[in-house]
Amino acid sequence: MQVPRFPSPARPSAARVRRAAGRQGANQACAAGRLGGAVAMVGQVGRDDQGAMLRQSLSGAGVDVRLVDEDEQAATGVAIISIDATGENQIILAAGANGSVHAERLARALP
Repeated sequence: MQVPRFPSPARPSAARVRRAAGRQGANQACAAGRLGGAVAMVGQVGRDDQGAMLRQSLSGAGVDVRLVDEDEQAATGVAIISIDATGENQIILAAGANGSVHAERLARALP
């Protein structure tokens, strides 16, 4: 979200909203994949539209998504990022399905 200023109690702020797939790890994986690197992502998404969009975005950039599992119980995690006119940001995270990944599920990613 782009906001002219951050909201505060009793002082809302109008926003311009853009929806995009990924956060730091996914963005870095996509960049490396687009440059021709051999990249795989390990994690978990929900079985929902957001999870499908994220997997498609990664795969389209050349990232191997075989180790991105789907959680039928939890929604795909989201980050709401507000950026004000000066470039400062505030981030609210909801880990969703990626927050319920356990070490046992990640063991198959290890050599």
